[in-house]
Amino acid sequence: MTVGERPQNGVYAVVPRDKMAPEARKLRDAYARVPGALRFREENTFEPHSYDDLVAAVEKGFARAYWCGSLECEDRVKEETKATVRCLPFEQPGISGPCIVCGGQAEKVAIFGRAY
Repeated sequence: MTVGERPQNGVYAVVPRDKMAPEARKLRDAYARVPGALRFREENTFEPHSYDDLVAAVEKGFARAYWCGSLECEDRVKEETKATVRCLPFEQPGISGPCIVCGGQAEKVAIFGRAY
């Protein structure tokens, strides 16, 4: 399974499925050590409380919000904002909440953002 391109050398890491989560955590930790990366992420990640807030947030950076996991909700966001679900963070709140798009039951928080 491909995890992602390493910007240092442009090589993709191919990792067995059972080792993917630990490898992804190592990559995340390595990127967090890049000067200013963590601060940039924190300053540019917003927690919207409505769909309109989500639309505004992805124009400025990233949005961290509950998502029900449906392709219909992701497609709506993509069509209306050009943003997609970028990841499901390893650290989840452990409680459910309303999906930022449809208002339905959501078990996971997702990070929405535009590719650039």
